[in-house]
Amino acid sequence: MSPSAFVVSGRRLRELVAESMAAIRDLEDVVDLLDTKPALEAQIQDLRQQAQALDDEVGRRRAAAVALQRTIDTLEARIQVLGQQQRGLEARPQEIREQMAAERAAWDDEKRRDRQAHDQVMRRLAGEREQAGAALLELQEQLRAVHASVGTLMK
Repeated sequence: MSPSAFVVSGRRLRELVAESMAAIRDLEDVVDLLDTKPALEAQIQDLRQQAQALDDEVGRRRAAAVALQRTIDTLEARIQVLGQQQRGLEARPQEIREQMAAERAAWDDEKRRDRQAHDQVMRRLAGEREQAGAALLELQEQLRAVHASVGTLMK
């Protein structure tokens, strides 16, 4: 080979040197990347573990939320029942008052009827006593008349 075949212009040489330097820098970047690969892989593994832990936590929280919702539903149903019971109990005193008023009215009616019956019996007894008193007076007069007749007969 002739030396002229290897003759390269200074400009071309500078271009080749620049291209070689760029290629060397690219290779250095690749080497740097290759050097950081284990650390990046460790970071990726760590991030995957964190993501799995977060997924697990989300699952636990969802399960807890479902359990809480069931509890809330149960409590709301119980509140409904208690509300109905309370309304029933709130109405109960009024029912009791009305029942007591009805019982009191019935009692008053019974007392009034008893009083009327008592008064009627007392009036009847008073009338019978007057009749008995009048009959007794009549008998006493008849007895006196008989005594007087007997007394006259015995004389």
